[in-house]
Amino acid sequence: MIGAAVIVVVTLAVALFEMTKVGGEQAVKGVRQDLQQAGAAADVQARANLSVALQAAQAVFVESGSYTAADPNALSATESSLHYTTGPSTGPDVVSVASSATDWGAAVMSSSGTCLYIHASGAGVSQGSGVVCTGQAALGS
Repeated sequence: MIGAAVIVVVTLAVALFEMTKVGGEQAVKGVRQDLQQAGAAADVQARANLSVALQAAQAVFVESGSYTAADPNALSATESSLHYTTGPSTGPDVVSVASSATDWGAAVMSSSGTCLYIHASGAGVSQGSGVVCTGQAALGS
């Protein structure tokens, strides 16, 4: 009788463990999906800020004939909703910039932790990502 009771208890414990395991795996999967979606949304904001900064840089280029003039001061005067720096980007509203006469690069650190780049040149505009979150690194992308 005691042996049968032990078998029933062990069987119930194993069944409960399996149900908890499956439920836990589903919960973890759901959290991972939520985090991926949040990261994607954060990246969208960072990309939008890069586009705004690029428009400001292109406006400065049209006025001066060179991307060299598209420095943090000129960009802030053209588009003041973002903070421009020659140092590294530390967040989605901080745009790190670098330029030469024919090229302009910017980097923004997304709140997801991804550094996104944009690079404008005579050949067009390219985008990318990297570890070093500076406009100088974006020029090399």
